[in-house]
Amino acid sequence: MQITRAQRRAVIRGAAGGLAAGVVVAAASFIGLGALTAVVPVALIVAVVIAAVTYLRSEILLVNRTTARELTARLRTINGRLPEISAISSFSAIDTPYPLPLGGHWSLAWDAAAVLAREVALRQPRTVVELGSGASSLVIGMQLRRLGRGHLYTLDHDPDFARLTRRHVSAMGLQEWVSVLDSALVDQSVGGEQYSWYDLPEVVRSLERIDVVVIDGPPQRTDREGTPRYPALPMLADQLGPGSLVFVDDASRDAEKRMMARWATEQPQWVHEHVKTQRGTALLRWPDQTAGSAADEPSIPAGAHV
Repeated sequence: MQITRAQRRAVIRGAAGGLAAGVVVAAASFIGLGALTAVVPVALIVAVVIAAVTYLRSEILLVNRTTARELTARLRTINGRLPEISAISSFSAIDTPYPLPLGGHWSLAWDAAAVLAREVALRQPRTVVELGSGASSLVIGMQLRRLGRGHLYTLDHDPDFARLTRRHVSAMGLQEWVSVLDSALVDQSVGGEQYSWYDLPEVVRSLERIDVVVIDGPPQRTDREGTPRYPALPMLADQLGPGSLVFVDDASRDAEKRMMARWATEQPQWVHEHVKTQRGTALLRWPDQTAGSAADEPSIPAGAHV
């Protein structure tokens, strides 16, 4: 049987205490204050008591430390989920036929979805282009339906995922507001570098203006060490202008940080705002100097209701 550190410490301290007690009793016997025969019993009793107390104290401290670590970890988890819980409650005002497929590893997180819903409601866009379809497509579509205006063109390179998004769109009756487009990733030269990026459908290339761009693709796995989403801004630049908004998901990742730093240098007209969400959200605004424009309105804080 393996001896634990607590048991080893108890034995050592018990032995030391017993030895010390035995020496004291022996010394006392030499000056007539005790019997020499009491040395061994006293030493054993003291050793056992000290060892037991030491072991129990170590076990109690270990339990307390373990409990404290577990409680700290749970509190940290709860604290990290508070924005998501707040966002879920804010979506309670939206009437949906079934629970939204938000959260999880691949889907848009609830807190980011709340920011997206508010921005769409605030800006009342006529045209939205999304790179990477999914739950975010449904959030945008619901807001457009509530506004009674606008259309979303959402692109996906994965035919199976596009089909799944279409099923959700159909089930929620959002066909009038959302078009899910298959768009394969093809090799393209952007900014003097090669990227595997969306082959934009004609309907998107023919748009005169895009009010909101949502960037949630291509997946990072298509270029694990690079910035696969970088082409979005330069490729759509001619269709963007004052008053446009770019919504970037996963903004806390290194790839997105490098991407936005490059954008800030190449296209300084965009004002960058970072919103603290589970995976990080960035809002890029091209200020509209027109007085009273919705684009000049500040973003609603993340804790507010949709």
